[in-house]
Amino acid sequence: MPYSVLFYYIVMTILTEYITGFIKNATIIEKPRVFIKSRNSFFKGLLDCGYCLSVWISGAGVFLSYLVFEVPIVVDFFILNLIINVILISSFSNTWHGFKDRYIETYKDKRYYRKEDLVDYE
Repeated sequence: MPYSVLFYYIVMTILTEYITGFIKNATIIEKPRVFIKSRNSFFKGLLDCGYCLSVWISGAGVFLSYLVFEVPIVVDFFILNLIINVILISSFSNTWHGFKDRYIETYKDKRYYRKEDLVDYE
């Protein structure tokens, strides 16, 4: 696999994961997110599920990247290539998300600290 293809998948995975996290959790867009969720049940379900949201974000990212630069060709048929790239990138993104939830975010949870190591700032 050429480095440019590997670079494409790494960059698109990172972008998909962090855009998904921003849309789902950022406090700066809390009001628009609540407004959109209150208007439509489809968007409520979409914005409540990070895994579902990442599929749509990777789809938009892959489609926009087709317009800007060359995308790795998996198969010679455009729509099928688009679908395969979306599935690959959203799968990589969700795998990274699961890894973060299981191993990285676990250390921020105070349940995993010893009581004597916790500092009370109140």
